[in-house]
This record gives sequence, structure tokens and C-alpha cells, in this order.
Amino acid sequence: MLTTEGKKLCDLLAKMWQVDEDRVVWNDSGFDSWPGHFKVSVRVLAGDTPETEGAWRLSVRTDFLAGVNTREERIRGQMLQMGSFAPSHGRVAALPDVINQYGTTEDGRVELQTTVCVRPGTAGWLPSFLGRIAILQPIDAERSVDSVADLLGGRPDRSAPPGCSGDIALDDMINVAQALNVPEGQGDSQWQGCDEFEQVAQTYGRNDRCFGMGDASSVTLETPMGRASSLFRLTTTDRHPALGAGLLASVQLPFMKGEAAAADECLWLNFFESAQWTDVPQLGSWHPRSRNGEDYHSAQYSSPPTCCTMTF
Repeated sequence: MLTTEGKKLCDLLAKMWQVDEDRVVWNDSGFDSWPGHFKVSVRVLAGDTPETEGAWRLSVRTDFLAGVNTREERIRGQMLQMGSFAPSHGRVAALPDVINQYGTTEDGRVELQTTVCVRPGTAGWLPSFLGRIAILQPIDAERSVDSVADLLGGRPDRSAPPGCSGDIALDDMINVAQALNVPEGQGDSQWQGCDEFEQVAQTYGRNDRCFGMGDASSVTLETPMGRASSLFRLTTTDRHPALGAGLLASVQLPFMKGEAAAADECLWLNFFESAQWTDVPQLGSWHPRSRNGEDYHSAQYSSPPTCCTMTF
């Protein structure tokens, strides 16, 4: 049953998205809504351990595809490569090993998900931030589902609110990206020229565990992981193909392996982050990236529009 605090978080998102009463179904852990042809599910989970006491796991998930054969290696690789274009969410699907081990239904579903952990110190801004970037999920689904379905061999996972017998009209919120984000992204990033990148490098990148470099357009932090290093980068110079200029955040793991193994690792990371309380926000999609055309490592990109703030 939703507590008072959990209900407040859900109410905030429902109000931000101007959810209509005939397009929403409330339940014991949140609500489902239909701003368009794809169900958007909001879920709130209260912390139940000493480490998570007073915290809330707040997630937004959008139905996207069904009937995708994730047992096919080629399909898994293609699905994850497209994750590099996801502006602020992970593309989540179950690995064959997960299906075999846990006996989950093999419906070939691919979903879009964004998750944050809300604590007292972040409750004043983080839920609103989630609301601004999570609305990009159904927008991305409406925009890209047909072309992605053709490529992956699945079908659009469209649905409608209970009691709706005909085709549902798109809510005005589906036009938010085109009306607000795209025009803002036509110029330079609003982060371009700020002094925070150099401050981050000075604060976190001057010790034995981390080396950092920052300038007016980016910051890069490198930290040891085993015998190699992981890279964390924020940059204003890369543009999203649909939304334009913004702030691109990337995480790159150093473990080199073949393309298929890297794809499976990324698929597992996306699934794990969507299902478990990790205390790490799921604001992008893990996908394999090649350095030399042969060896691959796992990388996660998140590219919020310019009106949002990315906080690590």
C-alpha cells in the first residue's frame, strides 16, 4: 500500500505530466498511465534495510516492444547498439540465462526505464528531475518503435487504458520534446563555458584513486579498476541526433572482450539496474563499444536535454 510519502512522489509526477483521470490506473505501488499508445508505469519502493532507511526507489518504465528473440546474438547486439541514442533511459530486456534460471515468461519484451533513489537530501529536486527526463520515454517510443520493431523482428507493445475501445489520441505531453527540448538544443549547450567542470576535476581528480581533467566544455575522471581504468566523462560538444545540444554523461568500463560477450554484459547491467536497488540512478543505457574493431568494453551514455541537470 502506498504510504503518504510514496503517494506524494507519485502525485508529483502525475501533476507534472498532467495525467488525465481517464488515462490512469492507480495501484498499491504507484500508477500506470497512457499519454499515448504505450503504457507508462510509475513505481515507488520504500527502503527496508538500515542502509536504505528513509529512502525511496522511484522508477518509471514504458512498454516498448514484444516478441523480440533475445536468444539470437545478432538481435541482442543490435538492440544494445541503439541504446547509445537513448537520451535518458535504459533499454531493458531479459537475458536467456535469466529466463532459464528464474523461469520468467519468454515474451521477448523490451522496455524503457529510468530509476532514481530519493533521499531526504535530494527529495527537493530529484523527483522533479526524474519527471522531466522520464517523459522522454513515451516520446522516444512513439517516435522510434516502428523502425526498431522492423530491425529487431518484434512488434510494438501498444495498449490502451481500461475501457478504451478505440485508438487513443496522443496527449499534449508527447509533444514536449519537439516543442521545448528540440528548440533549446539547436544552439550551444547551456553548460558550455561553465566553470563547474574544472571545479569537479580539482575536487575529485587530485588523489591516488582518481585523476581528473576539466575545461570550459568537459570533464574527464579516470579511476583504477583492476589493472586498468574506468572513465567518467561529461561533455557539451556531442549532440544527440534528435534533441541536439545538451550534456552527455558517459561511463566506460575497462574490461575488454568479444562483441557478443560485451553485449550480454551490457544487457545484464541494464536488467540488473532496472530490477535491483543499487543506489545508482539509471539515467542511460549500457551498450558495447569498440576501441579497435575487435575488443569491446561496456559503456553507458546518458544525454539529457539542455533544460535538465545531470548530477553524479
